[in-house]
Amino acid sequence: MDLTWSVIVDEYCEVCLRAAQEEIEFSVFRSNPVYKKVVEHSTCELGHGYLDVIKRDNKRLIKHFNKFKTSDNFGSPLICGYSGMLISPSTLRYIKILSDLIKYFGSLERFKIAEIGGGYGGQCKIIKDVFNVEYHSIDLPEANLLAQKFLKATGKENVRFSTWDMLVKEKYDLVISVGAFTEMNREIQDHYNEMIISGSKQGYMIGSVELNPNDCYQIDDLKKMGNVVFENEEPNTHPTNFVMHWGNVAS
Repeated sequence: MDLTWSVIVDEYCEVCLRAAQEEIEFSVFRSNPVYKKVVEHSTCELGHGYLDVIKRDNKRLIKHFNKFKTSDNFGSPLICGYSGMLISPSTLRYIKILSDLIKYFGSLERFKIAEIGGGYGGQCKIIKDVFNVEYHSIDLPEANLLAQKFLKATGKENVRFSTWDMLVKEKYDLVISVGAFTEMNREIQDHYNEMIISGSKQGYMIGSVELNPNDCYQIDDLKKMGNVVFENEEPNTHPTNFVMHWGNVAS
């Protein structure tokens, strides 16, 4: 791992642990500069792009926005205005990803989902706002502790937490990862592939091989994970980012 990134990860884990253990830290973790660098980095401008995609691809999700916005009651995130609606652009990103999942895979009702790099549980919460799913979130121990606290605070249940080295081989309806998988080294990617990805019917990831300084999966390796389709990320959050999905049943 790159030394600079290693220091950031250590600081990030410390923020997660403090937020999981201390109410004052939990109340502001999404505005912590270290946390924003790793997870909570969507801007007000990007939020407009997310909202445009949601309205274009899954306008029916708008009726759930009052539920979605309850995510912003925790962690003091950046809040922006969109035609009179106040919401975090990071929350809009999670809604936009849910919109993508519905577009590619149809209804997620009763799905068994694994998320590689679950963060504080933001994506899990948004999906569970709409669908009854069984959810497995895999991340660093400190991030898992924070996610447990956040999801409990938002009333979400039926979520299992693991670290990568705890995994056993399982089958899932859908595996998702936003950034995390393509940032790992090849050894850990191989482990995820064997334990989770290879047994999953469908998958959705956002990532970039150019941003990873490690020996990691390249495009040809990613193509081997399924009948993978690569698309541009919309809106684009980094010039080298792409969206990849496979196993589509909704088309």
